[in-house]
Amino acid sequence: MNAVHPSQPQNCTPFVPVLKADAAALLRVCAKTIDNYIAQGLLPKPTRFGMREMWHPNVFYAHLSRALLGEGLLADDVISSAPVEATAAKSVPPVAPKLQGSMPIGAGRLSQRLAEINQRHSA
Repeated sequence: MNAVHPSQPQNCTPFVPVLKADAAALLRVCAKTIDNYIAQGLLPKPTRFGMREMWHPNVFYAHLSRALLGEGLLADDVISSAPVEATAAKSVPPVAPKLQGSMPIGAGRLSQRLAEINQRHSA
């Protein structure tokens, strides 16, 4: 006969918490970007457990699923309790236009930029 210890939950399935590094690897971004996503409300705030911040996988993947399906956030996911009208009424600071040379360099842009540099130096 299998006896269950009284302090052990009976319907508990083991799980692996999602760390910031795991989230970064999953979303193919750096850890700093995960911090930015949390600050912007794109990801829920992780829970501090000991010295680490982590999410329960059900919380993390449910939030990510809703976001990617375009279903929006649930009331529990909202970081600020400010009404939507007040949030929408805030002015957005002006952003200086980016110059062509200051654009972020992606894989395609990088090869194009290297070709331009090589052409200048060979001329």
